[in-house]
Amino acid sequence: MKIIKENFYTVVKLWINQFGAIFLAALLLLPTKILAENFKIEWLSLVVSLFTIIFYLMLIFWVCCELGLKDSVPIEMGRMKMKWYKGTVLALTARLPSILLCTIICILHLILPDASVITAILEIILAYVFNVMYYGTLSFTKTITITPIHYIIALISIAVCTAGYIAGTKGFLASLLSKKE
Repeated sequence: MKIIKENFYTVVKLWINQFGAIFLAALLLLPTKILAENFKIEWLSLVVSLFTIIFYLMLIFWVCCELGLKDSVPIEMGRMKMKWYKGTVLALTARLPSILLCTIICILHLILPDASVITAILEIILAYVFNVMYYGTLSFTKTITITPIHYIIALISIAVCTAGYIAGTKGFLASLLSKKE
């Protein structure tokens, strides 16, 4: 809890990046979907989706890498203990709304085996709002309605944030952040 409290600004940055990627994906994927359906170019949505996924993952990697770079000096000087899980905790906190939504959908599927309106609305919110970056990929592979796949999506972003934080503590990309005078 202390990690989240001390680094809540990083969680907010991860949320902002997620919503920015959602907005970008919606702007790119809607016209792409229309083009793909009208001209029978199914791979176009896949390519655009892969671009938005990579863009989103790079954004969140960079946020956690910056945090790791900030922590690298105190870690090297012995004033701070290396907490490799810091990126994991922050990413888990940032992805908590989609993880909870996915869990609620899975529970509703167990309780109400028939497709209910509530479950359908929650699935639409999960797939077309929280994970719209993955829309083209999931629709291309016909897995957009498989709710547990969204856990995997959350795990991927958590792993990327963990790797970003660890890379930052090791000085990865430090030269890109240094000010040149």
